[in-house]
Amino acid sequence: MAKQSSNALPTGAQLARYQLSRVLGTGSFGITYRARDLDRGIDVAIKEYLPKEIAERASGEQVQLRSPEHERFYQWGMDRFVTEAQILAQFRHPNIVKVLNYFHANGTAYFVMEYQAGRDLNQVIKSLDKGMNEEQIRAWLIPVLGGVNAIHEKNYLHRDVKPGNIFLTRRGQPVLLDFGAACFAMGDEVRKTSDVLTPAYASIEQYGQDQPLGPWSDVYALGATVYRGLVEEPPISAFNRAEALALGQVDPLTPAVEVGSELASAEFLRVIDWMLSVVATERPQSANDVLKALGESVVGEQEFNFSHTDRSVGQEGDDHSVTATQARPVEEYKLLFVGSAGAGKTTAIGKLLSLIHI
Repeated sequence: MAKQSSNALPTGAQLARYQLSRVLGTGSFGITYRARDLDRGIDVAIKEYLPKEIAERASGEQVQLRSPEHERFYQWGMDRFVTEAQILAQFRHPNIVKVLNYFHANGTAYFVMEYQAGRDLNQVIKSLDKGMNEEQIRAWLIPVLGGVNAIHEKNYLHRDVKPGNIFLTRRGQPVLLDFGAACFAMGDEVRKTSDVLTPAYASIEQYGQDQPLGPWSDVYALGATVYRGLVEEPPISAFNRAEALALGQVDPLTPAVEVGSELASAEFLRVIDWMLSVVATERPQSANDVLKALGESVVGEQEFNFSHTDRSVGQEGDDHSVTATQARPVEEYKLLFVGSAGAGKTTAIGKLLSLIHI
């Protein structure tokens, strides 16, 4: 059970029609609760926007700023948080977390997700006596690649793929969690970039403002996640790798073909090393590129169900159920504008090579 945060709402508190039962997890930008939908009689997970460095729980349930000067950052971050919910509400994919509803209350925002029992991949890896073998990795990697591809087809990026954001249900189904773009965007102004990305899983382009992000960035993170499963430790960061290469040194990351030789085939491990290429244009440019290299069926365009009837009115009176007529046009809330898998290759490689001098 997650440790109760001093900022967390108390057990038994009610948000709209949801009654909180316990804290599932806390982070820099929010708190996630397990709750009961009193109308439908089902368990759900509710994510609350609460950036702990600039806001706190006041007496009662209201969220307040630590200083008035943070008002603009707080509101902007909350807009991005709601945008995350709106984006996720578009998807009806078995390997992407399902958002049921979102609303405002207590001076902040919430979104409601489908709750399933299980463990995240990070917990699973820690519980094993040795690294994951190829069969174990493929069981979650192939479905997650399908989910990532669905995201990319709608011109979104996850930007924080890592073991802790891949949830394995008790049935073994992998689900991609935490589309924390709002946190990342706000972090650009409130915190240093290195504080809001996860170094072991972030591609080199996430460290530089002039380095274009794209599907290839999520591909790197997935490769790093697989590497973690093989060696049971996070890989060396792309920043440190690029720094070593810039000095003419050997890449400090031992290739997957070496560390995983007893756990997986050479063909599989070569694909992982390809995903972990420091230079963006030397990686697979899409999730489908990886699937093809692994000998799996390439994922076609997904069908998305925009119809949603799970209505709820927040405590402040805002009805934010998502329907086909109410959903914003995609163009209004893209996290990042990207083209096709090959878009901007020349610019990307030029800037990246100038950064690492190779």
